[in-house]
Amino acid sequence: MLMAFLPWAAVSKDAFNRYGVFVPVEEEPEPKEPVKTQVGIDRGLGEPVSLSTGKMCRNPLFPSQG
Repeated sequence: MLMAFLPWAAVSKDAFNRYGVFVPVEEEPEPKEPVKTQVGIDRGLGEPVSLSTGKMCRNPLFPSQG
């Protein structure tokens, strides 16, 4: 693997003669609004997912047996 370093980027070539350019970027994260509610998730055997709100979520790909 060939690798060249520039002051602001890195260029590489892999075994399949593909080139890649990696450019570092600095970005300020946007502030997020605080979350006002929380929900717990429980994975189980009887129900695939049950929420702390009482809602049961079934998997649509696997119909319930019985």
